[in-house]
Amino acid sequence: MQSLESLIQSYKNKNISLVVGAQSIFNHDYGKQIDSADLVIRMNRNFPKRKKYQGKKTDLLAISCDISRWQHWRYYRSAPIIWMTPNRESLPSWMARYKAFFLYDENDWERLFNNLGENRPSTGAMTLDFITTHLQPRTLSLFGFDFKKTKTVHVKKQKLGPHNWELEQSYFLEVIEAAKSRGCDWNVYM
Repeated sequence: MQSLESLIQSYKNKNISLVVGAQSIFNHDYGKQIDSADLVIRMNRNFPKRKKYQGKKTDLLAISCDISRWQHWRYYRSAPIIWMTPNRESLPSWMARYKAFFLYDENDWERLFNNLGENRPSTGAMTLDFITTHLQPRTLSLFGFDFKKTKTVHVKKQKLGPHNWELEQSYFLEVIEAAKSRGCDWNVYM
């Protein structure tokens, strides 16, 4: 396994698109805008199947769930993986052996958990924290975030999970507004 620091150094100060899979992403033709970023980060099982809306590029996969090696190759073109959750028991063995595999820092998780009122952070919140804490992008565009107002693309039935979506929405918007007040070009496209 490579060091997380090496990943951070190679991705620092880029223009980033962070893409998740709210059904609302299909209301807009964001594909070209997503793929125009220096770095496209996708999460979990939000496979880019409709490039007009979701784009097709993947430079980094932030994940907290199991996917097969075949799905990784098919949809993410063997992009580097960062395992976000501190729950290492659910880590698929093929991922742990993957050549470009990294772990989200447990101290970062603990800090975020406390910032969210001791509510378990979603993969999206952890990924935003990773980006803002370590990558410091010039521009950051968030696509497909609507905080469970629409169904997630890859599920048949909406699952809210153990997360506080109102707190997470506030967290996201506060982070974005703070970056804008510092002159950063960070935006949420719902």
